[in-house]
Amino acid sequence: GLSNQLDARKATWHSGGSLLHCLDEATKGCADARSGALQVLLFESLTAAKGVRVRGRVEQGVLQPGQRWTLAPGNASLGIEVLQTATRQPMPLQEAKGGQNVEIQLSGNLPDWPSTAGATGHAWRGSVLHEADSLQVSDYVKAKMEVIEMPRPLTAGFKAVLHVHAATVEAEVEKILDAFDWSTGVT
Repeated sequence: GLSNQLDARKATWHSGGSLLHCLDEATKGCADARSGALQVLLFESLTAAKGVRVRGRVEQGVLQPGQRWTLAPGNASLGIEVLQTATRQPMPLQEAKGGQNVEIQLSGNLPDWPSTAGATGHAWRGSVLHEADSLQVSDYVKAKMEVIEMPRPLTAGFKAVLHVHAATVEAEVEKILDAFDWSTGVT
């Protein structure tokens, strides 16, 4: 059960305590969410009276009001004016750590980015707040893909849309390094 051990006759496969006990034990084995360089993946931007408000998820590190971080792409240095929960009734936070969804009031020299697919104005989807020099940005990605079904052959020059976390980016296959046919086992 939720807070009591299940009767062994109902779940012969489980003998590890209640669901709540199992969840408590599972989190003890996780890496500390505070460790690592700060990375906040931004989902959306909102209109604000001063600066810009963004919503995102702290992927790792600790975020606190008053800190300054770098926004990528663009390398703009931005201050954290207000930090709160990203809920229907936002509550102020003194800190946010890995795994928390947050709403942030930013200040500083905001880049004047154009609107792009799925986002508006400043800090569009997929942008990242991070510690200076802790994030590498690239125009190229080497990826391993498993193609389940294709209406035509996948070749160099194939145009696709790449979805990574909150970012959606148009992509083009430049080169195929290796291929494996699951039906025949041939490389």
